[in-house]
Amino acid sequence: MNIAEKLLLFLETFDVTILLGNVKIERENLNVIVIDVLSWLKLERKREIWIEQGRTIQHRAMSLNMQHQWCKDLVKLVQEEPCFSEVFVIESDMLTFRNDISEEYIHEARRIAYERFNPSIMI
Repeated sequence: MNIAEKLLLFLETFDVTILLGNVKIERENLNVIVIDVLSWLKLERKREIWIEQGRTIQHRAMSLNMQHQWCKDLVKLVQEEPCFSEVFVIESDMLTFRNDISEEYIHEARRIAYERFNPSIMI
């Protein structure tokens, strides 16, 4: 199962065992992490589309602000939880895919987030 599918499954069920094993994180912070990672993946798919259209744009890592607890929790997840550590790496407060992750896997994660992650707008 692709990381994007796992993240979406968590949002559907709020079952923390989908993403967590050993690390203890508040459900609210995990929810913020999942929404932000899916939003980043969705934006990265848009960037893929723009690149295909010939626009001069580049992919970007997800910037983290370590003053926020959810960012610190994301670091713990990437360091300690296989679900995250097998896919992502954090360098210089930036989340990105590990170098050994295939372009096909990355494209699929972005595509899944782009097509299936459609949060409702809060007013």
